[in-house]
Amino acid sequence: GYGHISSLAPALRTTSNEHRDLRQAQGQISTSIPKGKISRFEQIPRLEAGERRIFGIGQGNLRATPLQVANAMAAIARGGMYKPPRLFTDDANDPEFASIDLNISKQTLDVIHNGMSAVVSESGGTAYNEFVHSGLAGQGVNVYGKTGSTEQPDNAWFAGFATDGAGRGIAIAVVVEGAQRGSTDAGPLARDIIQFCIEAGYIGDAANLSF
Repeated sequence: GYGHISSLAPALRTTSNEHRDLRQAQGQISTSIPKGKISRFEQIPRLEAGERRIFGIGQGNLRATPLQVANAMAAIARGGMYKPPRLFTDDANDPEFASIDLNISKQTLDVIHNGMSAVVSESGGTAYNEFVHSGLAGQGVNVYGKTGSTEQPDNAWFAGFATDGAGRGIAIAVVVEGAQRGSTDAGPLARDIIQFCIEAGYIGDAANLSF
């Protein structure tokens, strides 16, 4: 419900970097789709009690960017530790930013991990058919995912993360605008991106991050 979502608010934000000129914006949780373009915080409609109740069943006007959702997935993969995103434009080592502990219990994280694993690895999982023959597990990679779709407008989502036995991991969020199903529309793209990351050496049995 809304209480759990609001407690994860730090993971649904981007952080500006004065050396990168990145735009900063909070995710929006609003009660109706406003007319026209929102340019100021006060233009976002107030959240009403009825809207909060339906967040728990995946309904309501909860808005977030792909980067914000990928950050939330990364925080879950790290055991509830959030780190601000960084954009690297060269090989220089940028300073490490402080992590934020979201105080998610191990029990809750275990439930989330098990559920997201079942999405791609168990018969009946919404993305099972897209991942069952992917060969990712055979390359030393475990995938955790969540499919979804939105209305007004229609978009297909796949969000999740992948890890290997050495503790390396990647987080991912895929949006296909105008599509209907996160499983069959966004899922294959996410699968192929994970495979690309394996081949590029970011993750998996053959990963080599020394380049």
